Amino acid sequence: MQTLNLVLILVIGAALIVFLFWYFTKLSKSEEQLDFENPYTIKHITSQVAEEFSSALKVNLKEQNLTRRELEARESAKQELRISLKESAYGNPIAKKYIKNFIKDIIRGKSIGVTEDTVNNVISFDNPIRLSTRDKFEIMLYFYMKEYKKEGLIQLIEDYGWLNPKIDSDGDYTYEVTHEEIEEAYKDFIVTIEHIDYEDKLEIIAQRVFSEYKGFGAADILFDNAIDEIDGGTSGVPFTGYSATSEEQPYSYESVWIKVHGIDLKLSFLSLESHDELVRICSNVYKHNAPMALSRRNPKVVSTMMDNSRVVVARPPLSDSWEFFVRKFDSMPSLEPTVVLSDEGNIVPITMIKWLIKGYSNVIITGMQASGKTTTLKSILSFVPKSENIRIQELAFESNLRQAYPDRNISVLQETDNVTAQEGLDLEKKMNGSYFVFAEVATAEGASWLVQTAQVGNKSTIGTHHAKTIRDLIISMRNNLLDAHSGAGFQSEKAAEEMVARAINIDFHMESVAGHRFCSRITEIIPIEDTRYPSELPQNETLPIDEKMKLDTIENFKRGTDRAVYTSRDLVVFENGKYVFKNLPSETLMEKIRLNLKSDDQRKLFESEFNELRKYA
Repeated sequence: MQTLNLVLILVIGAALIVFLFWYFTKLSKSEEQLDFENPYTIKHITSQVAEEFSSALKVNLKEQNLTRRELEARESAKQELRISLKESAYGNPIAKKYIKNFIKDIIRGKSIGVTEDTVNNVISFDNPIRLSTRDKFEIMLYFYMKEYKKEGLIQLIEDYGWLNPKIDSDGDYTYEVTHEEIEEAYKDFIVTIEHIDYEDKLEIIAQRVFSEYKGFGAADILFDNAIDEIDGGTSGVPFTGYSATSEEQPYSYESVWIKVHGIDLKLSFLSLESHDELVRICSNVYKHNAPMALSRRNPKVVSTMMDNSRVVVARPPLSDSWEFFVRKFDSMPSLEPTVVLSDEGNIVPITMIKWLIKGYSNVIITGMQASGKTTTLKSILSFVPKSENIRIQELAFESNLRQAYPDRNISVLQETDNVTAQEGLDLEKKMNGSYFVFAEVATAEGASWLVQTAQVGNKSTIGTHHAKTIRDLIISMRNNLLDAHSGAGFQSEKAAEEMVARAINIDFHMESVAGHRFCSRITEIIPIEDTRYPSELPQNETLPIDEKMKLDTIENFKRGTDRAVYTSRDLVVFENGKYVFKNLPSETLMEKIRLNLKSDDQRKLFESEFNELRKYA
């Protein structure tokens, strides 16, 4: 009896061991194995799509029994596919659309066979409970983009109030879209659409597959929208292969931020899934026209995408995490000045800057990042007389002025490995330019070049700068001049400051407060021309000689220390939510404008419109 019991115990024990081994083996199956078993996962479909594209590009058409015309047509189609695959990853919207259509054909083809009956197996469109937060976001965004095109994301954000600030425990404003907000928005959204048909579902799936195959992961669909910027890898804990942090702390690859109307908005519901995905995006997003390859030796690259978005990528050891920053320049729906400057009384700054531009004034648009400097620059260039030529110097091609003004005579140069910006500037002086534009003055050399062109060679110089105040602008550019010419004996701060004050006529200052962009002031910089000593002034002619000497001594002391070389005058300011006229330009600048206008009719219109501005004082 004891032997029987022992046998039973051994059998039961063995059975339990076998069961536990089977159970834990099942649990330990990798995600890839499980995906392989399910042909309707995104990962499996993406793998199948990649194989189809690879097969299409590898096929030897010469081995097929084709006529010359058929062979040439097939070779041409094959080449178009190869180019489109490459350019779709570089931001070419036409190539991306072509590849996505190709992907849709593969998905519903024989190799994958996603039909109307099986499409919900890929993404559970028919069961919201099984949808991920990303699924819900992409479904909502797809329909918004279907109606509003590139403005879809902005409209979605505005409709659900995601730009409304949240207040943290310190009383500070934060801007964030959470998982919970997406879930709540989807409940409301799903009842507003009658149904999602098969073609819509295929489009959404094709976008997801493209994002994993050639695109930029979970952030890819953001690139198709007219927002200011997309950043990745800029918050969270840098991924080092292991972690000693708590589970509540996200990794850097889970970080996606966008800038909308100048507001940095954290998409905390959106993740790039893995560190490898972040590395893949950083390694690909900059490659169109890249000046160099990203590597440990060259851990930062500034480049452009095919849609002229500016790309900055950085990686260790320069940065503590892989990071990308994509600055888009199509977030403003219109370049009309009335759209860029939309507040009450906008006729005041628009009229003022119109005649300042037409009168060949040298204008600097200042403001912090994302305050709307580049958009304002592009907008006010509409006031350049059509008979005049525009020449532009940029770090990278990003202003898109040729696209904005295709009927104008515009030439744009950028620095290359073999041509310095100074050489480009010297070349543009020989290119028959009237208006010279610096898209951004951010270096000592850039400030020096701007002062050069403002003094000689062009009728007008226009640029942007990050200064906050008039004094900041003058001091910053003064120091830049001293730095740029330190080896050439240019050491006088006063002389450099005076040179800057003479070079810049107008500071057009932009600000952004809680996403509201506006021109806070238009200020004239007026060099102090009168260098006479007090004894030489008419009002002091009758003073006793000792009084004159006393005044001259004081003035001499001032000139040896901190005598001002310029003064400033606000022409327009933004007060209490509207633009207010303050002053006319100085008589010197007014006379310059009059002399540069082309006809008596223009001069009469100028005087009439400036007189009308007094109503807005």
